[in-house]
Amino acid sequence: MSYEVTIQANQDYIRVDVSGIRTPGQEKQDAINVWRRVIEASHSAEIDQILVVSEVNGGLPSTAVYEIVRNPKELVGVEA
Repeated sequence: MSYEVTIQANQDYIRVDVSGIRTPGQEKQDAINVWRRVIEASHSAEIDQILVVSEVNGGLPSTAVYEIVRNPKELVGVEA
């Protein structure tokens, strides 16, 4: 993953800053890896308000977005 991810838990919300360049062919897995970290931080801090600031270059294919949304259990490492 060629992303830099910074996660900061504040009093009422978690701020996530993501920057970098998408790697062709790795877009879906990179996105899943970022969201897993966000979910882990949210659970750990017991905060469900999340602000994501994304400065990632390159496109995220529609099919990757669809596959992630279609199977959200994949984000937490559970097979559907």
